Order: sequence, then C-alpha cells, then structure tokens
Amino acid sequence: MRMPTKVPSPNQQGQGNGDNGSASQENTQSARDEATKRACALVTSLGLAGEAVAAPLRETDATRFPATYATPEGYEGPLVPDDFGWLIDLLQQIRTRLEEDPRRGALLGRLREAFGDGNALRLLFHLLFPGQDKAIHLNGKGKPRLTDRQVEVLRAVCSSGSHTEAAALLGTTPGVVNNHLNTIYGKLNNAHNPMQAVARAISMGYLDIADFVNLAGGCGARDYELFDSLVSRTQDLDDEPFATFLKPLAEFGLLLLILGQTAADPVRQDRVVSASGPGVVCELNARTGEVVRTFGSEHLFRARSIAIAPPKSARHGFTAGNLFVLHDGFPQQGLNAAAVVEFTPDGQFVRTFCGGKEMNTRLTPNGGLTFATDGRLLVSSPGLTYAVLVFSHGGASVQRLMNGCCPQICVGRSGDITVTQYSGTGGCVRVFDSDGRRLRQFGETPQGAAYIGVAVDSRGHVFVNRHEGERSIIEEYEADGESVRSFAVPGLAGPRGTLLTMDAQDRLYVPCERTADIKVLSPEGRVIRRIDLGGEIVPLAVAVSDGGCLWVSGQRA
Repeated sequence: MRMPTKVPSPNQQGQGNGDNGSASQENTQSARDEATKRACALVTSLGLAGEAVAAPLRETDATRFPATYATPEGYEGPLVPDDFGWLIDLLQQIRTRLEEDPRRGALLGRLREAFGDGNALRLLFHLLFPGQDKAIHLNGKGKPRLTDRQVEVLRAVCSSGSHTEAAALLGTTPGVVNNHLNTIYGKLNNAHNPMQAVARAISMGYLDIADFVNLAGGCGARDYELFDSLVSRTQDLDDEPFATFLKPLAEFGLLLLILGQTAADPVRQDRVVSASGPGVVCELNARTGEVVRTFGSEHLFRARSIAIAPPKSARHGFTAGNLFVLHDGFPQQGLNAAAVVEFTPDGQFVRTFCGGKEMNTRLTPNGGLTFATDGRLLVSSPGLTYAVLVFSHGGASVQRLMNGCCPQICVGRSGDITVTQYSGTGGCVRVFDSDGRRLRQFGETPQGAAYIGVAVDSRGHVFVNRHEGERSIIEEYEADGESVRSFAVPGLAGPRGTLLTMDAQDRLYVPCERTADIKVLSPEGRVIRRIDLGGEIVPLAVAVSDGGCLWVSGQRA
C-alpha cells in the first residue's frame, strides 16, 4: 500500500473559475487518502491479531530477541491496537475447549475445507453481526422501491436457473416472472439481468448476504455440510455451566482461529527459515582472506545483508564505522518479519530495531540495506509493504522513500539510488534520485527471471546478478541502461540469490553459495581472487570499508 499523500490546501490550488474543479479534485483525493488510511489500519490490525495468535508458539524467542520499533514519519493514519493480550487469552480458552473434545479438534483441522470459497465466511459474519443489516432504500415518496412479491421473485431467481423454474417455485407462469423482472429492473436503476438485480437488491437492503449465499449456489452443499457440523458442535454447550458465555465464545473463536491461522502463517514460515542455521558475520583479513573472528549467531537468524555506517551517518544518529545487518526469519515483532542488528566493527552487539507498527513501514524478509550519501539508512521491504524505507534518528524514525519490491539497493557515487526490482511478470533495474524520484528503468527480464544483486562502479556502470532457475550470471549496463555484456561466475548460482558489492577500486565482490567462497572480479569481469571461507559461513553479502576491511554476512555452514 502506498503512503497517503498530503493534499494541497485550496489556497495552493488554482484561483478563479478553476477553484470549483480544484476543490472537487481535492475532496476526491482526500476521500481516497482517508480510505487508504482505513484500509491500512484494518490490514494492520488483522496482521497484529494473527501475530498475537502465533505468539504462544514463540514466546521464549520473542523475549530473547527484542527489537525496538521505529516511529513512522509523515503518517497520519488511525492508530491501531498494540495490546492483543485479550486475544491470546481468548485463544487459550478456545483451545482448552477443543482439547476437552477430540471431535472439535478433528473438525478444526478441516476448517479450511469447510470455508470453501469464502461465502460461508461471509455468512458467518452476517450471523455474528445481525445488527449490521443495511437500511432499506426508499423511493422519493418514502416507500420501499420493491414490493414483498418482487423480493420473492428475486429470491426465486437466485435459486433457479431459468424463468420456468422460478415460476414453478412461485406457483405462477414464466411470463408473469418476466413481467415482474422488467418492473424490478426499472426500480433498481435499470438493471440488465437477474444477477445484477440481485446484487443491487442486496446493496439496497432488500436481500442480505445470507440470501445470496444460500440461494445463488455460490457455496455448495459440500461446504455447508462440514461448516454446519463444525458450528453445530457448539450446541453441546447448552447444558453446560456458563453456556451463555462459552457458546458465542466458541463460535466466534472458530472464526478467530481461521483468520489467525492464515495471518500467522508467515510467522511459522519464519521459524522454518531460521531452522536452516543461525545467521553469522565473519571479519576477514583483507590481505590473506582468513577469518579473523566470527560473531552474531546469538542475535541473528538469516543474515541477509550488511553495510558499514559512513561518517555522514552520524548526523542522523548512527555510529559511523559500525556494522548494520538486516536479518529475517527471527521471531516476528508485530508485523515486522525482519530487523536491523547493529554491531561494533569488532563484533560487539549494540541493539536491534525494526520498522513501524503499521503496514506501510514494516520490514519484511528478502530485502537489502545500504546508506545514502547523506547518511540515512535505506532498507528495502518487499511483500505487502512494497517499498524502500529510510531510517533516521539512529533508527528511531522511518518513512517510505519509494515503492517497489527490491532485493538489493545500491547508492552510486553520484548519490543516485539503483535498485533491482522483481514481480510475477519479471524484473528490471530502476534508478532514483536521492529524493526517491524515478530517473530511468532498463534491463527488463521475462517471467521467471529475476535480478537480485546490484552494484555500481565509478563510471556509473551497473552490474546485476540475474537469477533464472538454477542459472545465475552477471550482466553489465552502462549508466544510461545500454547493455554491455554478461558473464558467468563459477559457483554463483544459489537458492537465495546473491547481493553484490563494489569497492573503491571498482573490484566486484560476489558471494557464491554453492562453493562457499567469495569471488573478487576485476573491472573487466575477470576473477582475480577467490576468498575461501574455510567452511565457516555460507555467504550472502559482503561489506568493504574504505580502508579495505572485509565483513561477510550469511548462514553458519
């Protein structure tokens, strides 16, 4: 979701005859912004609820790996709850009831099948919140637009496949049904067919969603049979003590469990990722390539990306020379499934911080990080966040800089920001200025091929790691996006892709997962050095200081 944009005030718009049009556009944009804020708050709340449902599964890990939240800048959306303790308590009560009766647990395991295509879920909402029925729309004389008989006709049409079948249900003739429908069409803003008329009748309050689900055939007997049997188990509570409390609790709990199960899936997937081995950082001797020290495994899961804070970062609250590692697969913090961990150059842990508490500024897995020329920390957050975030005030503040699903970010010597972007339809390289305005795009790939790593040399040439199936190559482009060449690097291909690094001498550092080493390439693309990591680490990213010191982030081998 995009961050809501600030709408200019009327006195910033045009004057004179254009004012009315400008005011209308402003009102429309304001309405859209408000809708975006509400949608963001809703998705944020559901996501936090799902995370809370998963919390008992990883309570210990959450206390071992605490992370502070950043405060979103420029976001004026509605506040979302930050305390879901009540939901965890509710979940525990539901689980207790399920454990008492194995039949309920068995039915719960088939809950996804029970909900089918989702129509049964909509019906459950209707039954749980009957007070939410819409008021019936009246005509200009204050009377209902549709008569009771016309509503009966619509119900019959919902449940039948033809006018003849509808007539049989109503005890009349197909011609009478047709006449009724023509009248109904006129009363419902010139509807053109029975289903359109039914949809408008629902929106006007003459039919409800239960009518549609039951009669239109959108949810078959298979879905309802299992769903009804699941809900009917709560009838057993009628003769139990506190039945009036436990029965609605159990029914609503079933709904919470399916929503929580879906929302908590990413949390469980993170735990699977972390099972591949702890993250780790290695400091290397720049001259010999030997491992000087290894650190961070007690604070890192998958150590995805690494960067060194430049001198200018101090003006934004960061400690120059310290290492910042983006890792994911850690116990989720609110909606954040990734976090930034700070270390001193000699490996001392400093702190962990993540994105904001709401959807627009959370951190998600498979991103990259680097520092902008002005010293701010840039971190990409793919997934639903779909943005590059910028952190300041030492990581305490965060805001969106640009939209996109970016595995790696690179800041060239000109200050321009180059990113690789990918989607289900392919990938590309995009270049932005320091304020997040897009300058150019090039190197489009077809579906199934993705750009992962990116680095820019002193000439402005762009090097990207193109990953397709089991094959990975390095492609080089001129600053204007003109293709120069492509070449292979032994051992480059890997399941998670490779993040590239360029040093001050335009030497390209390429982590190779398959061979567990780092290849150093000359500006001409020749392998001039191989750094063997001695089985200490499976490398994912490299950081090179101005003085030539090397640090590698990845997974313990």
